[in-house]
Amino acid sequence: MSDMVYKIALAGLLHDVGKFAERGKMELAPNYQNDNAALYQPNNNQEKRYTHQHALYSAAFIERFTGLLPKLDNIEDSRSGNSLINIAAMHHKPETALQWIITQADRLSSGMDRQIFEGDETGTAYKNFRKTRMIPLAEEMLRGEKDNLDSYKYRYPLSEFSPKSVFAIEKEKSEPTDDKTATKEYADLFEKFSTQLKKLSHKDAPILWFDGFSSLWERFTSLIPAATVGKVIPDVSLYDHSKATAAIAAPLYLYHNAKGTLNEQAIKKSDEEKFLLIRSDFFGIQKFIFSEGGSSNKAAAKLLRGRSFAVSLLSELAAKRTCEALNLPPTSLILNAAGKFTIIAPNLPESLGILQSVEKELNRWLIDSYYGEVAIGFASVTASPDDFEQNNFPELWERLVKAGEAKKYRKFSLQEAGVVSSYLDDFDNNIGICPFCGKRPADKKTLNDSYLNKDEASCLICRDHIHLGAKLIKAETMVLVRAAADYPGSGNSLKSPLFGCYQIAFNLDLNNINDLVKRGELIAISSFARAGDAVQKGYAVRFVSGYVPLYTEEDKYDDRILAGRTSDEKTSELIDMIEAGGAKSFHHIAKSSRIATDKDGKFKGTEALGILKADVDRLGKLFACGLPKERLNLSRMATFSRQLDSFFSVYLPSLLSSEIRFQNIYTVFAGGDDLFLIGPWNRIIEFAGVLKNEFEKFACKNKEITISTGITVDKAGIPVPAIAENAETALENAKHNGRDSITIFDETVKWCDFEKLEKIKDELGGWQESGKIGKGLLYQLNEFIAMAKKERQIRDAKRSIDLRDMSCLAWRSKLTYSATRNIGKDLSKEDRQNALDDVVSKLPIWLNDYNGKLKIALWQILYNQR
Repeated sequence: MSDMVYKIALAGLLHDVGKFAERGKMELAPNYQNDNAALYQPNNNQEKRYTHQHALYSAAFIERFTGLLPKLDNIEDSRSGNSLINIAAMHHKPETALQWIITQADRLSSGMDRQIFEGDETGTAYKNFRKTRMIPLAEEMLRGEKDNLDSYKYRYPLSEFSPKSVFAIEKEKSEPTDDKTATKEYADLFEKFSTQLKKLSHKDAPILWFDGFSSLWERFTSLIPAATVGKVIPDVSLYDHSKATAAIAAPLYLYHNAKGTLNEQAIKKSDEEKFLLIRSDFFGIQKFIFSEGGSSNKAAAKLLRGRSFAVSLLSELAAKRTCEALNLPPTSLILNAAGKFTIIAPNLPESLGILQSVEKELNRWLIDSYYGEVAIGFASVTASPDDFEQNNFPELWERLVKAGEAKKYRKFSLQEAGVVSSYLDDFDNNIGICPFCGKRPADKKTLNDSYLNKDEASCLICRDHIHLGAKLIKAETMVLVRAAADYPGSGNSLKSPLFGCYQIAFNLDLNNINDLVKRGELIAISSFARAGDAVQKGYAVRFVSGYVPLYTEEDKYDDRILAGRTSDEKTSELIDMIEAGGAKSFHHIAKSSRIATDKDGKFKGTEALGILKADVDRLGKLFACGLPKERLNLSRMATFSRQLDSFFSVYLPSLLSSEIRFQNIYTVFAGGDDLFLIGPWNRIIEFAGVLKNEFEKFACKNKEITISTGITVDKAGIPVPAIAENAETALENAKHNGRDSITIFDETVKWCDFEKLEKIKDELGGWQESGKIGKGLLYQLNEFIAMAKKERQIRDAKRSIDLRDMSCLAWRSKLTYSATRNIGKDLSKEDRQNALDDVVSKLPIWLNDYNGKLKIALWQILYNQR
């Protein structure tokens, strides 16, 4: 890729850096403003003053930090006005073709929003631009446009990105009351950014530096409003706007450069289809993650974790391979979450052919490795600049989404996929089939591998997934290199390079990688952020989108491991696993659901796993219709997509790791708009209520943005594919209840009813603890619940009633009789009567209101006592 493409992309990222610098009071060199204002700032002839002062600050920032940026200028560029500083900073006063590229990209990324680009930098709005804080898009979704800024109740406090920063708070608590405080907040943030910028490494290798800078830029500008002047609604972050600008600028340059039309008139032409929007999707992800067929349940947790991470890696590398083939910088990847990504490419004659070639190449490897179990599909539509403008972008996005939906039915050509001719012959290997997947032949390369038993072998794919699952637990860094690269520690890498051309390595000595950089074999370096730790170490930060409970010293003294009916062999195995450290097994997680009793070493409760699956309701509608047609643009879509993904992939794993009561919950996957967790069954149900409340907080209490959840309870030994299928069915039942619902114990209720049932559970438990009721009545409640549910079904059936079905109507009398005989046996006469009045007055109401759904409250108590 040429330096010019990188320069255009970097100019797009930096074109509005002056807004950050200006608000942060970056000091200008003496006379800098007087000497350069006329060059970078437009002139308001009526008022005889310069406007858009942030453009001047963009130039000053690039000039001040030029030694920390990649050297992308040559002598000719500087003479022609096409230096990085001029391409980026002259977007409000363009003179050359390359400057016009950034100007157009800047406008298109915001849909030519005139409130932004023709806003008057005067009056109250301009004076308060440092105090203005970003408005959450979640507050606006499906509510229609607000009248003015004061109509919005929530704002994001100005800060670095962190797990807690996904939440907006009340305006009064987030916006500074005076300019001095507002300026200090910006100045402190800008100073931290400047300090971290100095630590970025590999400026001589743009592909590495870009990743690090993009990560740093997101960390410090994703909570800064891109526009604060005039009538604009400040709901787009500076990060997302500048990223969208860069995503448009690079293909716009490549298009006009290839066409030989790098001139102002051609660049401004808006009805020409200059762009190719590419949408990619991985098909069969969940089936792949939870696939079964092997005879061994060993390393199930590592395998599950490794498969989940492998899917995210494959999606990420597919995007990288596509950008490489189309000569696009990484900034052209505008959306990327949950196995889906969107790229903006130039609409050149060869672009579609290149895309088809990459798709065929990637699927060929997937077929050879996974026998078609997963596939990647590319859909594309052409677009003109007009399509990005106000009112037009929703239609453009709908076209792209429909193209992606159609691709699901033609994932790859069966004729091109052909037959895996060596499939049967490959099993003639004297070591048999892989014990983990039961689909691929074992490979001699894995014999005596450290992850396998002595004389045991697996297929390369499963071995690599176990390797990924093991390394992810404590890895600090990860590098991506070319498959053929030779580097220290290469023996402890993947046995089968991803897509045949990418190799992954963990915790390399990064002081000894200069040769890899010089040879162009090092593609990316990432530092893992755990529990919200996003310390910049000179390269990109990767948040671990899943929390894994690890064994600690305290687990050695957890008597629950020895309790229960576990065999001596399994108990010994669990103890050995604690000694070795690492991730907790599902058996240990299940045991942690038991509750200590008054007797030493004695525990009560069902030993089982809870499986939680959740996702956001009506996500497609939120993206397509959440905002008024004239306000939906690329920058807003990118902002909301990133915010939603951050809630699941950054905040929730941090919450699990920091809350003691949830630290035994295992994340299978979290990102995009969905979540899959495995944990102690009682803690999972407790977490469900927290999840609903936290998501409601994230959505700024917008009743139009809701989440549905399915929960099942299973024994630890049940195969993961089976429990995954059960959880998926539970989630579907919740979805079919009209959204905003939860399914537990095969009963589905709205969240508001779930909260009421949790209070009923607490009251039932309190009755038992105080001696008002005993276990006998609790177990009898199961019968009364079934009778009440039958009565409801008969009433709702609207048909003739069989006399034999009438017996269910007797539940009221049976309940009164049972309560009279069994309530408060050890209480005084007066207390017993009070208890009877309390129970007999409330239980019939609960049974009548909730009938079968009362199981959600009752069964939690019973499961905790077995």
